[in-house]
Amino acid sequence: MQSLLLARRLAPRISQTAALLFLVLLTVILTPRPASANPAFARKYGMPCSGCHVAWPLLNNFGQVFRDNGYQMMNDRDSPIWRDNSYWPIAMYGIPEWHREKATNQPEDSIPGCTAGSPGCTTVGRTVAPSGFDFSGIAWWMSGTLYKNISFLVLPVTSPTAAFTFESAWARFDNIGGSSWFNVKMGRYELDLPVSEKRSLNFSPNGGIYLNYHFLPYGSNTVMLANLQGLNANQFGVEILGHSANSYTRYTLNVDSSNAGQENLVEGKTYDFYGDFQQAWNVPHDLGYMKAGAMVYVGRWPTFFQTLNGNPIAGTGTGNKGYTFSGASLLWFTPKWVWDNVFVHGNENAYLANNLPSNGPLPAGAKNASWNGGFSEADFLYTPQLAFIARYEGVRMAQQGIPLGTVVNGTTITGDTGNLDALTFGVRWYPFMITRVGFAVNPEYSVVRARGATYNGGIWGPTFNNLDSNSSSLYLGLNFEY
Repeated sequence: MQSLLLARRLAPRISQTAALLFLVLLTVILTPRPASANPAFARKYGMPCSGCHVAWPLLNNFGQVFRDNGYQMMNDRDSPIWRDNSYWPIAMYGIPEWHREKATNQPEDSIPGCTAGSPGCTTVGRTVAPSGFDFSGIAWWMSGTLYKNISFLVLPVTSPTAAFTFESAWARFDNIGGSSWFNVKMGRYELDLPVSEKRSLNFSPNGGIYLNYHFLPYGSNTVMLANLQGLNANQFGVEILGHSANSYTRYTLNVDSSNAGQENLVEGKTYDFYGDFQQAWNVPHDLGYMKAGAMVYVGRWPTFFQTLNGNPIAGTGTGNKGYTFSGASLLWFTPKWVWDNVFVHGNENAYLANNLPSNGPLPAGAKNASWNGGFSEADFLYTPQLAFIARYEGVRMAQQGIPLGTVVNGTTITGDTGNLDALTFGVRWYPFMITRVGFAVNPEYSVVRARGATYNGGIWGPTFNNLDSNSSSLYLGLNFEY
Protein backbone atom coordinates (compact mmCIF):
# COMPACT_ATOMS: atom_id res chain seq x y z
CA MET A 1 0.00 0.00 0.00
CA GLN A 2 2.80 2.42 0.89
CA SER A 3 4.51 1.68 -2.45
CA LEU A 4 1.27 2.46 -4.30
CA LEU A 5 0.85 5.78 -2.45
CA LEU A 6 4.48 6.71 -3.17
CA ALA A 7 4.03 5.94 -6.86
CA ARG A 8 0.93 8.15 -7.02
CA ARG A 9 2.81 11.04 -5.39
CA LEU A 10 5.81 10.72 -7.71
CA ALA A 11 3.83 10.26 -10.96
CA PRO A 12 3.18 14.01 -11.57
CA ARG A 13 6.83 14.84 -10.89
CA ILE A 14 8.03 12.08 -13.24
CA SER A 15 5.69 13.37 -15.96
CA GLN A 16 6.90 16.94 -15.48
CA THR A 17 10.55 15.84 -15.56
CA ALA A 18 10.01 13.78 -18.72
CA ALA A 19 8.26 16.71 -20.40
CA LEU A 20 11.10 19.05 -19.41
CA LEU A 21 13.74 16.64 -20.77
CA PHE A 22 11.79 16.33 -24.02
CA LEU A 23 11.61 20.13 -24.41
CA VAL A 24 15.33 20.45 -23.70
CA LEU A 25 16.15 17.74 -26.26
CA LEU A 26 13.85 19.36 -28.81
CA THR A 27 15.49 22.74 -28.23
CA VAL A 28 18.96 21.25 -28.70
CA ILE A 29 17.89 19.56 -31.93
CA LEU A 30 16.09 22.55 -33.44
CA THR A 31 18.44 25.35 -32.42
CA PRO A 32 20.30 26.71 -35.47
CA ARG A 33 24.09 26.40 -35.32
CA PRO A 34 26.92 27.48 -37.61
CA ALA A 35 27.19 25.04 -40.50
CA SER A 36 29.27 24.39 -43.57
CA ALA A 37 29.02 22.10 -46.60
CA ASN A 38 31.82 20.53 -48.67
CA PRO A 39 34.73 20.47 -46.23
CA ALA A 40 37.30 20.90 -49.01
CA PHE A 41 35.80 24.20 -50.19
CA ALA A 42 35.02 25.28 -46.63
CA ARG A 43 38.68 24.80 -45.70
CA LYS A 44 39.83 26.70 -48.79
CA TYR A 45 37.59 29.75 -48.49
CA GLY A 46 36.59 29.68 -44.82
CA MET A 47 32.86 29.91 -45.58
CA PRO A 48 29.88 28.35 -43.77
CA CYS A 49 27.58 25.93 -45.55
CA SER A 50 24.82 28.54 -45.78
CA GLY A 51 27.11 30.47 -48.12
CA CYS A 52 26.58 27.90 -50.91
CA HIS A 53 23.72 25.67 -49.72
CA VAL A 54 20.13 26.01 -48.64
CA ALA A 55 20.70 22.59 -47.04
CA TRP A 56 23.71 20.41 -47.78
CA PRO A 57 23.90 19.25 -50.58
CA LEU A 58 21.21 21.52 -52.17
CA LEU A 59 22.77 24.61 -53.76
CA ASN A 60 21.50 28.15 -53.31
CA ASN A 61 22.08 30.73 -56.04
CA PHE A 62 25.52 31.73 -54.74
CA GLY A 63 26.52 28.06 -54.76
CA GLN A 64 25.23 27.74 -58.31
CA VAL A 65 27.36 30.71 -59.40
CA PHE A 66 30.39 29.23 -57.61
CA ARG A 67 29.85 25.90 -59.40
CA ASP A 68 29.18 27.58 -62.77
CA ASN A 69 32.45 29.51 -62.43
CA GLY A 70 34.36 26.25 -62.06
CA TYR A 71 34.45 26.21 -58.23
CA GLN A 72 35.98 29.68 -58.18
CA MET A 73 35.24 32.88 -56.26
CA MET A 74 36.88 34.79 -59.12
CA ASN A 75 39.61 36.22 -56.90
CA ASP A 76 43.29 35.56 -56.22
CA ARG A 77 42.51 32.73 -53.81
CA ASP A 78 41.21 30.50 -56.63
CA SER A 79 44.56 29.34 -58.01
CA PRO A 80 46.27 26.65 -55.90
CA ILE A 81 49.61 28.44 -56.20
CA TRP A 82 48.25 30.94 -53.66
CA ARG A 83 47.27 28.23 -51.19
CA ASP A 84 49.32 26.76 -48.35
CA ASN A 85 51.07 23.55 -49.42
CA SER A 86 49.16 21.61 -46.77
CA TYR A 87 45.83 22.27 -48.49
CA TRP A 88 44.43 19.30 -50.40
CA PRO A 89 41.08 19.64 -52.23
CA ILE A 90 39.52 16.34 -51.17
CA ALA A 91 36.47 15.24 -49.21
CA MET A 92 35.41 11.70 -48.28
CA TYR A 93 31.90 10.53 -47.55
CA GLY A 94 29.83 7.38 -46.98
CA ILE A 95 26.53 6.19 -45.54
CA PRO A 96 26.07 3.39 -42.98
CA GLU A 97 22.39 2.47 -43.24
CA TRP A 98 19.51 0.27 -42.15
CA HIS A 99 16.58 -0.35 -44.46
CA ARG A 100 13.59 -2.58 -45.08
CA GLU A 101 12.45 -3.22 -48.66
CA LYS A 102 8.90 -4.46 -49.06
CA ALA A 103 7.12 -5.54 -52.26
CA THR A 104 3.57 -6.88 -52.54
CA ASN A 105 2.05 -9.44 -54.94
CA GLN A 106 5.35 -11.15 -55.73
CA PRO A 107 4.96 -14.50 -57.60
CA GLU A 108 6.31 -17.52 -55.71
CA ASP A 109 5.98 -21.29 -55.75
CA SER A 110 3.31 -22.46 -53.32
CA ILE A 111 5.81 -25.09 -52.09
CA PRO A 112 9.47 -23.98 -51.93
CA GLY A 113 11.53 -25.90 -54.47
CA CYS A 114 8.61 -27.50 -56.29
CA THR A 115 8.50 -27.75 -60.08
CA ALA A 116 5.63 -26.66 -62.28
CA GLY A 117 3.11 -29.45 -62.79
CA SER A 118 4.05 -31.42 -59.68
CA PRO A 119 1.24 -32.17 -57.17
CA GLY A 120 0.23 -29.08 -55.19
CA CYS A 121 2.72 -26.84 -57.01
CA THR A 122 1.07 -23.60 -58.05
CA THR A 123 2.11 -19.98 -58.27
CA VAL A 124 0.88 -17.73 -55.47
CA GLY A 125 1.28 -14.04 -54.65
CA ARG A 126 3.07 -13.05 -51.48
CA THR A 127 4.63 -10.04 -49.81
CA VAL A 128 8.43 -10.01 -49.54
CA ALA A 129 10.04 -7.73 -46.94
CA PRO A 130 13.77 -8.27 -46.29
CA SER A 131 15.52 -5.88 -43.89
CA GLY A 132 18.95 -5.35 -42.41
CA PHE A 133 22.05 -3.20 -42.18
CA ASP A 134 24.01 -2.01 -45.19
CA PHE A 135 26.69 0.41 -46.30
CA SER A 136 26.73 2.65 -49.36
CA GLY A 137 30.46 2.34 -49.90
CA ILE A 138 32.93 5.22 -49.84
CA ALA A 139 33.37 8.13 -52.23
CA TRP A 140 36.28 10.57 -52.48
CA TRP A 141 35.31 13.92 -53.91
CA MET A 142 38.33 15.78 -55.30
CA SER A 143 37.53 19.06 -57.04
CA GLY A 144 38.72 22.61 -57.43
CA THR A 145 41.14 24.52 -59.64
CA LEU A 146 44.36 23.38 -61.27
CA TYR A 147 45.12 26.97 -62.19
CA LYS A 148 43.12 30.13 -62.68
CA ASN A 149 40.11 29.25 -64.90
CA ILE A 150 41.14 25.60 -65.26
CA SER A 151 39.04 23.40 -62.97
CA PHE A 152 38.62 19.68 -62.38
CA LEU A 153 36.54 17.08 -60.57
CA VAL A 154 37.44 13.45 -59.84
CA LEU A 155 34.97 11.23 -57.96
CA PRO A 156 36.23 7.66 -57.35
CA VAL A 157 33.70 5.49 -55.55
CA THR A 158 33.64 1.98 -54.11
CA SER A 159 30.59 -0.23 -53.65
CA PRO A 160 29.93 -2.03 -50.32
CA THR A 161 31.95 -4.93 -51.76
CA ALA A 162 34.87 -2.61 -52.66
CA ALA A 163 34.18 -2.71 -56.42
CA PHE A 164 35.91 0.43 -57.69
CA THR A 165 34.85 2.91 -60.40
CA PHE A 166 34.93 6.60 -61.28
CA GLU A 167 31.50 8.19 -61.09
CA SER A 168 32.89 11.45 -62.47
CA ALA A 169 36.22 12.59 -63.87
CA TRP A 170 36.50 15.77 -65.92
CA ALA A 171 38.59 18.85 -66.64
CA ARG A 172 37.22 22.22 -67.72
CA PHE A 173 38.33 25.53 -69.22
CA ASP A 174 36.41 28.34 -67.52
CA ASN A 175 35.51 31.83 -68.67
CA ILE A 176 37.15 31.45 -72.09
CA GLY A 177 37.99 34.83 -73.57
CA GLY A 178 37.08 36.45 -70.26
CA SER A 179 33.40 35.60 -70.76
CA SER A 180 31.20 33.54 -68.43
CA TRP A 181 29.12 32.58 -71.49
CA PHE A 182 31.73 30.13 -72.80
CA ASN A 183 33.08 27.26 -70.67
CA VAL A 184 34.11 23.83 -71.98
CA LYS A 185 34.20 20.57 -69.98
CA MET A 186 35.34 17.12 -71.16
CA GLY A 187 35.26 13.79 -69.36
CA ARG A 188 32.64 11.87 -67.41
CA TYR A 189 30.05 14.05 -65.70
CA GLU A 190 26.46 14.39 -64.55
CA LEU A 191 24.19 16.12 -67.03
CA ASP A 192 23.10 19.60 -65.95
CA LEU A 193 19.52 18.54 -65.16
CA PRO A 194 16.82 20.89 -63.80
CA VAL A 195 17.02 19.08 -60.43
CA SER A 196 20.19 17.12 -59.69
CA GLU A 197 19.69 13.54 -58.48
CA LYS A 198 23.23 13.59 -57.11
CA ARG A 199 22.21 16.42 -54.76
CA SER A 200 18.99 14.80 -53.56
CA LEU A 201 18.21 14.86 -49.84
CA ASN A 202 16.93 11.27 -50.06
CA PHE A 203 18.87 7.99 -50.14
CA SER A 204 16.44 5.05 -50.03
CA PRO A 205 16.34 2.69 -53.05
CA ASN A 206 12.95 4.14 -54.06
CA GLY A 207 13.00 7.70 -52.73
CA GLY A 208 16.67 8.30 -53.52
CA ILE A 209 16.08 8.28 -57.29
CA TYR A 210 13.93 10.42 -59.55
CA LEU A 211 11.88 7.80 -61.40
CA ASN A 212 11.38 10.02 -64.45
CA TYR A 213 15.14 10.24 -64.96
CA HIS A 214 15.40 6.42 -64.97
CA PHE A 215 12.14 5.39 -66.58
CA LEU A 216 11.90 3.15 -69.63
CA PRO A 217 8.71 1.14 -70.30
CA TYR A 218 8.26 -2.44 -69.12
CA GLY A 219 9.79 -4.84 -71.65
CA SER A 220 12.24 -2.32 -73.17
CA ASN A 221 15.76 -3.23 -74.30
CA THR A 222 17.15 -5.08 -71.28
CA VAL A 223 20.78 -4.06 -71.81
CA MET A 224 19.70 -0.44 -72.15
CA LEU A 225 17.73 -0.73 -68.91
CA ALA A 226 20.58 -2.46 -67.06
CA ASN A 227 22.98 0.32 -68.02
CA LEU A 228 20.53 3.01 -66.89
CA GLN A 229 20.83 4.88 -70.16
CA GLY A 230 19.37 8.35 -70.41
CA LEU A 231 18.99 11.36 -68.19
CA ASN A 232 20.24 9.81 -64.97
CA ALA A 233 23.50 8.26 -66.24
CA ASN A 234 26.78 10.14 -65.85
CA GLN A 235 27.92 10.53 -69.46
CA PHE A 236 31.25 10.59 -71.31
CA GLY A 237 31.42 13.62 -73.55
CA VAL A 238 31.90 17.34 -73.99
CA GLU A 239 29.78 20.04 -72.39
CA ILE A 240 29.57 23.71 -73.34
CA LEU A 241 28.08 25.81 -70.56
CA GLY A 242 27.32 29.53 -70.38
CA HIS A 243 25.74 31.74 -67.74
CA SER A 244 25.13 35.33 -66.71
CA ALA A 245 27.11 36.86 -63.86
CA ASN A 246 24.46 35.83 -61.31
CA SER A 247 23.57 32.55 -63.12
CA TYR A 248 19.96 33.67 -63.52
CA THR A 249 20.34 32.87 -67.21
CA ARG A 250 22.07 29.58 -68.04
CA TYR A 251 22.46 27.19 -70.95
CA THR A 252 24.24 23.89 -71.52
CA LEU A 253 24.91 21.87 -74.68
CA ASN A 254 26.34 18.34 -74.60
CA VAL A 255 27.66 15.78 -77.06
CA ASP A 256 28.10 12.37 -75.40
CA SER A 257 29.07 8.85 -76.44
CA SER A 258 26.03 6.58 -76.81
CA ASN A 259 27.33 4.05 -74.31
CA ALA A 260 25.34 4.79 -71.13
CA GLY A 261 28.36 6.31 -69.45
CA GLN A 262 30.37 3.09 -69.78
CA GLU A 263 34.10 3.00 -70.41
CA ASN A 264 35.90 1.96 -73.60
CA LEU A 265 33.02 2.40 -76.09
CA VAL A 266 31.65 -1.03 -75.24
CA GLU A 267 28.26 -0.53 -76.90
CA GLY A 268 28.52 1.38 -80.15
CA LYS A 269 29.89 4.35 -82.03
CA THR A 270 27.11 6.93 -82.13
CA TYR A 271 26.50 10.09 -80.11
CA ASP A 272 23.76 11.47 -77.88
CA PHE A 273 22.83 15.15 -77.52
CA TYR A 274 21.51 17.06 -74.53
CA GLY A 275 20.56 20.69 -74.10
CA ASP A 276 19.03 22.73 -71.29
CA PHE A 277 18.10 26.39 -70.87
CA GLN A 278 17.14 28.08 -67.59
CA GLN A 279 15.93 31.57 -66.74
CA ALA A 280 15.44 32.85 -63.18
CA TRP A 281 13.84 35.99 -61.77
CA ASN A 282 13.23 37.51 -58.33
CA VAL A 283 9.79 37.08 -56.79
CA PRO A 284 8.23 40.31 -55.41
CA HIS A 285 7.91 40.96 -51.68
CA ASP A 286 11.22 39.21 -50.89
CA LEU A 287 9.75 35.78 -51.62
CA GLY A 288 12.97 34.43 -53.09
CA TYR A 289 13.41 33.66 -56.75
CA MET A 290 11.95 31.34 -59.39
CA LYS A 291 13.67 29.44 -62.15
CA ALA A 292 12.01 28.08 -65.32
CA GLY A 293 13.70 25.80 -67.81
CA ALA A 294 13.37 23.54 -70.83
CA MET A 295 15.47 20.49 -71.74
CA VAL A 296 15.80 17.86 -74.46
CA TYR A 297 17.82 14.64 -74.69
CA VAL A 298 18.19 12.80 -78.01
CA GLY A 299 19.82 9.37 -77.76
CA ARG A 300 20.52 6.28 -79.83
CA TRP A 301 21.10 2.68 -78.78
CA PRO A 302 22.20 -0.42 -80.73
CA THR A 303 19.69 -3.22 -81.24
CA PHE A 304 22.22 -5.91 -82.22
CA PHE A 305 25.97 -6.57 -82.46
CA GLN A 306 28.39 -8.21 -84.82
CA THR A 307 29.27 -11.66 -83.46
CA LEU A 308 32.11 -14.17 -83.36
CA ASN A 309 31.09 -17.79 -82.79
CA GLY A 310 27.67 -16.45 -81.93
CA ASN A 311 28.93 -14.14 -79.16
CA PRO A 312 28.52 -10.32 -79.40
CA ILE A 313 31.71 -8.36 -80.10
CA ALA A 314 32.08 -5.33 -77.84
CA GLY A 315 32.05 -2.00 -79.63
CA THR A 316 30.26 -3.29 -82.75
CA GLY A 317 26.73 -2.26 -81.79
CA THR A 318 24.64 -1.43 -84.84
CA GLY A 319 21.02 -1.14 -85.91
CA ASN A 320 20.86 1.95 -83.71
CA LYS A 321 17.39 3.25 -82.89
CA GLY A 322 16.46 6.43 -81.12
CA TYR A 323 14.74 7.62 -77.99
CA THR A 324 14.11 11.11 -76.62
CA PHE A 325 13.39 12.84 -73.34
CA SER A 326 12.04 16.38 -73.35
CA GLY A 327 10.75 18.41 -70.47
CA ALA A 328 10.15 21.63 -68.61
CA SER A 329 10.79 22.75 -65.04
CA LEU A 330 9.68 25.41 -62.57
CA LEU A 331 11.64 25.81 -59.33
CA TRP A 332 10.93 28.23 -56.48
CA PHE A 333 13.49 29.08 -53.81
CA THR A 334 12.39 30.98 -50.69
CA PRO A 335 14.23 31.51 -47.39
CA LYS A 336 12.40 28.50 -45.87
CA TRP A 337 11.14 26.47 -48.83
CA VAL A 338 12.45 24.89 -52.01
CA TRP A 339 9.71 23.75 -54.39
CA ASP A 340 10.76 21.73 -57.47
CA ASN A 341 8.40 20.88 -60.33
CA VAL A 342 9.64 18.91 -63.35
CA PHE A 343 7.66 17.49 -66.33
CA VAL A 344 9.14 14.87 -68.67
CA HIS A 345 7.89 13.38 -71.95
CA GLY A 346 9.59 10.26 -73.30
CA ASN A 347 9.50 8.46 -76.63
CA GLU A 348 11.23 5.22 -77.60
CA ASN A 349 11.58 3.49 -80.96
CA ALA A 350 9.46 0.35 -81.41
CA TYR A 351 12.52 -1.92 -81.76
CA LEU A 352 13.91 -0.73 -78.42
CA ALA A 353 10.47 -0.95 -76.78
CA ASN A 354 10.09 -4.57 -77.93
CA ASN A 355 13.73 -5.51 -77.20
CA LEU A 356 14.20 -6.78 -80.77
CA PRO A 357 17.05 -6.43 -83.30
CA SER A 358 16.24 -4.01 -86.09
CA ASN A 359 17.46 -6.45 -88.77
CA GLY A 360 14.32 -8.49 -88.15
CA PRO A 361 10.55 -7.86 -88.28
CA LEU A 362 8.43 -6.24 -85.62
CA PRO A 363 5.36 -8.06 -84.28
CA ALA A 364 2.02 -6.95 -85.62
CA GLY A 365 0.75 -3.93 -83.73
CA ALA A 366 4.17 -2.83 -82.40
CA LYS A 367 4.59 0.93 -82.10
CA ASN A 368 6.90 3.53 -80.65
CA ALA A 369 6.41 3.73 -76.89
CA SER A 370 5.63 7.12 -75.35
CA TRP A 371 4.89 8.33 -71.83
CA ASN A 372 4.43 11.45 -69.71
CA GLY A 373 5.58 12.00 -66.17
CA GLY A 374 6.90 14.41 -63.62
CA PHE A 375 7.49 15.14 -59.97
CA SER A 376 6.76 17.84 -57.43
CA GLU A 377 9.00 18.08 -54.38
CA ALA A 378 8.74 20.44 -51.42
CA ASP A 379 11.67 20.84 -49.00
CA PHE A 380 10.92 22.79 -45.81
CA LEU A 381 14.06 24.20 -44.18
CA TYR A 382 13.04 24.63 -40.56
CA THR A 383 16.61 25.58 -39.70
CA PRO A 384 19.89 25.26 -41.64
CA GLN A 385 20.30 21.96 -39.80
CA LEU A 386 16.82 20.47 -40.11
CA ALA A 387 14.94 19.86 -43.37
CA PHE A 388 11.67 18.06 -44.08
CA ILE A 389 11.13 16.52 -47.52
CA ALA A 390 7.95 15.46 -49.33
CA ARG A 391 7.68 14.40 -52.98
CA TYR A 392 5.07 13.01 -55.35
CA GLU A 393 6.14 11.49 -58.65
CA GLY A 394 4.10 9.88 -61.41
CA VAL A 395 4.47 8.30 -64.85
CA ARG A 396 1.65 7.53 -67.29
CA MET A 397 2.04 5.47 -70.45
CA ALA A 398 0.61 7.37 -73.43
CA GLN A 399 1.26 4.48 -75.84
CA GLN A 400 2.62 1.00 -75.29
CA GLY A 401 5.26 -0.09 -77.79
CA ILE A 402 4.53 -3.79 -77.20
CA PRO A 403 1.22 -4.99 -78.70
CA LEU A 404 -1.51 -5.16 -76.04
CA GLY A 405 -2.13 -8.67 -74.78
CA THR A 406 1.49 -9.78 -75.31
CA VAL A 407 3.01 -11.68 -72.38
CA VAL A 408 6.50 -10.42 -71.48
CA ASN A 409 8.40 -12.04 -68.60
CA GLY A 410 5.15 -13.26 -67.07
CA THR A 411 3.31 -9.94 -67.44
CA THR A 412 0.45 -9.37 -69.88
CA ILE A 413 0.82 -5.91 -71.44
CA THR A 414 -2.21 -3.66 -71.02
CA GLY A 415 -2.67 0.04 -71.71
CA ASP A 416 -1.62 1.05 -68.19
CA THR A 417 1.12 -1.52 -67.54
CA GLY A 418 4.03 0.35 -66.02
CA ASN A 419 2.12 3.40 -64.81
CA LEU A 420 3.79 4.63 -61.62
CA ASP A 421 2.83 6.64 -58.55
CA ALA A 422 5.43 7.34 -55.89
CA LEU A 423 5.48 9.15 -52.55
CA THR A 424 8.53 9.98 -50.47
CA PHE A 425 8.68 11.55 -47.01
CA GLY A 426 11.90 12.22 -45.18
CA VAL A 427 13.85 14.24 -42.64
CA ARG A 428 17.45 15.38 -42.86
CA TRP A 429 18.97 16.47 -39.55
CA TYR A 430 22.52 17.78 -39.20
CA PRO A 431 23.64 17.34 -35.56
CA PHE A 432 26.68 19.47 -36.41
CA MET A 433 28.45 20.94 -39.44
CA ILE A 434 31.89 22.46 -39.06
CA THR A 435 34.51 23.48 -41.60
CA ARG A 436 36.29 20.13 -41.53
CA VAL A 437 33.46 17.58 -41.27
CA GLY A 438 29.77 17.11 -41.90
CA PHE A 439 27.22 14.68 -40.52
CA ALA A 440 23.55 14.10 -41.32
CA VAL A 441 20.87 11.68 -40.12
CA ASN A 442 18.37 10.61 -42.81
CA PRO A 443 15.16 8.78 -41.81
CA GLU A 444 12.72 8.38 -44.70
CA TYR A 445 9.86 6.34 -46.09
CA SER A 446 9.04 5.89 -49.76
CA VAL A 447 6.51 3.82 -51.68
CA VAL A 448 6.05 3.16 -55.41
CA ARG A 449 2.83 1.75 -56.86
CA ALA A 450 3.32 0.10 -60.25
CA ARG A 451 0.42 -0.98 -62.44
CA GLY A 452 0.62 -4.65 -63.41
CA ALA A 453 4.30 -4.97 -62.50
CA THR A 454 6.90 -4.34 -59.81
CA TYR A 455 9.20 -1.32 -59.96
CA ASN A 456 11.63 -1.56 -57.05
CA GLY A 457 14.62 0.78 -57.04
CA GLY A 458 14.22 1.36 -60.79
CA ILE A 459 14.12 -2.37 -61.68
CA TRP A 460 11.09 -3.93 -63.40
CA GLY A 461 9.69 -7.30 -62.36
CA PRO A 462 6.51 -9.37 -62.84
CA THR A 463 3.70 -9.68 -60.31
CA PHE A 464 1.20 -12.41 -59.44
CA ASN A 465 -1.71 -12.41 -61.93
CA ASN A 466 -0.72 -8.95 -63.24
CA LEU A 467 -1.77 -7.33 -59.96
CA ASP A 468 -0.45 -3.93 -58.99
CA SER A 469 2.53 -3.90 -56.65
CA ASN A 470 3.54 -1.53 -53.86
CA SER A 471 7.30 -1.41 -53.36
CA SER A 472 8.14 0.46 -50.18
CA SER A 473 11.39 1.39 -48.50
CA LEU A 474 11.80 2.25 -44.82
CA TYR A 475 15.25 3.75 -44.39
CA LEU A 476 17.67 5.23 -41.86
CA GLY A 477 21.08 6.43 -42.99
CA LEU A 478 24.01 8.24 -41.35
CA ASN A 479 25.64 10.43 -44.00
CA PHE A 480 29.14 11.53 -42.98
CA GLU A 481 31.61 13.71 -44.86
CA TYR A 482 35.18 14.58 -43.97
